[in-house]
Amino acid sequence: MDSAFIRFGHGYETGSRERCEAFDGFEVIAAPLGDLDNAARESRIFRWKGPSGGTDYGSHAIKLAKQRFGERLSGDLYILMHHGGGREVLRVPTFHDGGNLEAAILALPERLQYALLYTIYQAASNARREAQRETATKYSKAFLEKRLKRKRRDNRIYVEIEPAPAPPSPVVVPIPRIGVPRRYLETASRLVLRKAA
Repeated sequence: MDSAFIRFGHGYETGSRERCEAFDGFEVIAAPLGDLDNAARESRIFRWKGPSGGTDYGSHAIKLAKQRFGERLSGDLYILMHHGGGREVLRVPTFHDGGNLEAAILALPERLQYALLYTIYQAASNARREAQRETATKYSKAFLEKRLKRKRRDNRIYVEIEPAPAPPSPVVVPIPRIGVPRRYLETASRLVLRKAA
């Protein structure tokens, strides 16, 4: 299974947690609206007329990059997101069009570049959160129904969900014979046999 989010990191360059290496090995081809310095943060406030007046994206710095393999660059594009929760790298698979998509993104004005990359990142991030929620629900339900089984393979422990038992088949209730004429019983039993077949 290919993962869209390929790297995560705490985001600190110095300190007790060592240096974050999540963005190492990438060559930035666009950094719309700058990095996390104060001037760049100010440029990521999108203002408009209305009751709220705008949205502040100052805490989210986005870069478009390619991964470096020795002297060559990958065909895939990568969105490097740096925010208050750390760093994330989102892989955008290659679209084989001779580089037209990449050129079109790079030709956009900076604010549109930022908006496009942020929207792609947000869609992938929301899909990841929804998948995590569904998986947690599935495992919680299996745990409550006692269908989680631990298995050991290659000195590792795996947890598998056993399939839910099949629902019981419908029970055919015999028709009482007391006080019912025989012809009605024969018709009713034929109907039950047809349904069973």
